[in-house]
Amino acid sequence: MNPPSNSRVLAKFAVAGVVLLLGALGLSGFFAPSSDAAFETVSDPTLAQNAPPQWKTATPAQRSAGGAAIRAQLDAFKKGQWDKAISFQSATLKRNFTSTAAFRAMMERTYPQFIRFKTVSFGPARATGPYLQIAVKLTGNDGTTTDAIYTLVKEKAGYRIDGVSGGAVPPPAPRAPVRPEKPADFV
Repeated sequence: MNPPSNSRVLAKFAVAGVVLLLGALGLSGFFAPSSDAAFETVSDPTLAQNAPPQWKTATPAQRSAGGAAIRAQLDAFKKGQWDKAISFQSATLKRNFTSTAAFRAMMERTYPQFIRFKTVSFGPARATGPYLQIAVKLTGNDGTTTDAIYTLVKEKAGYRIDGVSGGAVPPPAPRAPVRPEKPADFV
């Protein structure tokens, strides 16, 4: 029997290293919201004290309260009630915007599907401490479907939106410079 080649041994170590690294970073338990298991809990007692939090499946009450906050903000967007929409932001997120106009401009530029949505559905939810994450699928009036993960934090007034991952419109591709036309030859 021939011993394994060096390249095979190195490949096995490389795969094992990637798996261990993802597990240590807490990334192996988080999947795209389009899968049936958008969130899974990975528990490793050997993680350092400053490791990412251990997420657990949200309770029905947490999921309902978080979903209600998201839906209320989306409805406020749709009605053009920007001050009301801002009231569903966390205190931390509010500090990122100098005015209602600045928030509105960012939403219109980056998240137009959220403002003009046709349908919204809520997927799996997970929680840790005061934080809650909910997978959301929005379909815009133009038929475009967008997946996002909302992160909420529990404050005195209830769950407030602390951030959104995904769902942003990609920036436009750079355009080639326009060459000026050749001046006409004078006769």
